[in-house]
Amino acid sequence: MLDWLEDFREGHFLIHCTTQQEAYELFNILRENGFTWCSGETLEDTSTRWENHGDATCYNGEVRYGDIEYHKDEGDTIVDFCDLTLSETEIEVASNEALHAFLFCRHKNLI
Repeated sequence: MLDWLEDFREGHFLIHCTTQQEAYELFNILRENGFTWCSGETLEDTSTRWENHGDATCYNGEVRYGDIEYHKDEGDTIVDFCDLTLSETEIEVASNEALHAFLFCRHKNLI
């Protein structure tokens, strides 16, 4: 399991996805680690509901989604998907697609 997943599941922070591709990759990771929507529905990467808030979309550990400004006003801790770090052992566990998104985000931030 990825080091940050348990803290995320326990509600210590929310994850901000600035693109729909990031939301797809996040859902791949969450689904592979047993997460479901708060309603109990399975997570499908094509149904992230990212389009409701666009680049302001955040997800919590119950897999509920909301607007980043609301959560900032509430004082919630928010981590950008691109800022999640992967150790060497975590990279082995993560899907190739999630790794690709992570590396793309890192490269994009260097430009």
